[in-house]
Amino acid sequence: MSVGDLMARDDDRPAFVRFERRAVKDSEATLKEGRYVSKDEDYALITPPYSKDIIEKKVDSWFDQVDQQVRSGRVPDKHFEFWKESYDRWQKGQEPPVDGTSVKNWSAISPAQCQNLINAGCRTIEDLAQANDEAMRRLGMGGQDLRNKAKAWVQSTKDHGPLVIEMANLKNENSQLKGTIDSLQKQIELMGIQLDAQSSEANPHKSFRATVEEIHESEEVAKSQVSTLLHEEYEKKFGRKPGHMKDETIRQKLNEG
Repeated sequence: MSVGDLMARDDDRPAFVRFERRAVKDSEATLKEGRYVSKDEDYALITPPYSKDIIEKKVDSWFDQVDQQVRSGRVPDKHFEFWKESYDRWQKGQEPPVDGTSVKNWSAISPAQCQNLINAGCRTIEDLAQANDEAMRRLGMGGQDLRNKAKAWVQSTKDHGPLVIEMANLKNENSQLKGTIDSLQKQIELMGIQLDAQSSEANPHKSFRATVEEIHESEEVAKSQVSTLLHEEYEKKFGRKPGHMKDETIRQKLNEG
């Protein structure tokens, strides 16, 4: 069975590929110089989904082969792009990307179960959720239960995906609201200064108490605007009016979201 046949076993999960740089004989340079000369050569070590088989290929020739398989429709293009990104990051000394969520980060399993999953070719929770019969045989007793847990986990992430996006949008709106409130508070302070100055110029004999009352009225107007914004945002987020809830409590509820 060729590497292409092994890699085409699963259209959804890409084969696991790691890379190595080896010193190999440079035949042309050895013949020319009359002594053994080596050169660096990058190799791809390919493990098809749910398999223990490791196929070694020179990276350049392997990528050429995969490119042809993509063109013929035997290998998904997304897998090819994933492997190219893995190779690029390996060359830069970076951690390779993971297609899914690593079982090493799954709190629902023990360290021993984690290692058993990796040995069975299930390196991510998504791998386990789609594990074939070959992988299940390697997992043995308890494998079915683990696969069911993985399927439930994957489904829960799909169900909560829109909710996460909605919560992020609400947090962004809440941040904007906070900025609006801060801006209004600064305007209140500025209006107080301006009113104080205007009052002094227009009526030098005007009482200090009257000036303070005017500033206070302006502040009340601004605070009313802020309160209206808070009530509207609360109703928009929670689907109900805050009732007699204080503005400070409403602000705390919005921040908790």
